[in-house]
Amino acid sequence: MDRTEPAITEATPGDPRDTTSPRALGTDFHRLVLGDALPPGERHFLSDLLRRNRTGDNRIRAGVPAGWAVADKTGTGDYGTLNDIAIVRPPNARPLLIALMSSKPARDAHYDEALLARAAAYTVSVLT
Repeated sequence: MDRTEPAITEATPGDPRDTTSPRALGTDFHRLVLGDALPPGERHFLSDLLRRNRTGDNRIRAGVPAGWAVADKTGTGDYGTLNDIAIVRPPNARPLLIALMSSKPARDAHYDEALLARAAAYTVSVLT
């Protein structure tokens, strides 16, 4: 990252600063939440915070079946940017990692949370 909050939420299309990919986000998130990047106590604390998060209720969480545990981190910026990541846990199955990034060309574009919900539902349908 080249900037800190709140400047990072600028999200100007084509700006090379603060760029990443869903794969890169997913790799880091996996290491933090499911892997060994944190000691067990800190990993448990982080996972608990992510499960209790409510900012993503209309995003990835809305696209997974009822009864699945979701630990997510939302990201919102200008240009309708929504960059969310989650570990979703189906009952009696291995967890899935979903990383979604979305933005639009207009600075004041509408946030389309339903788009992330639909993308999550599609991802779940393909992977399960």
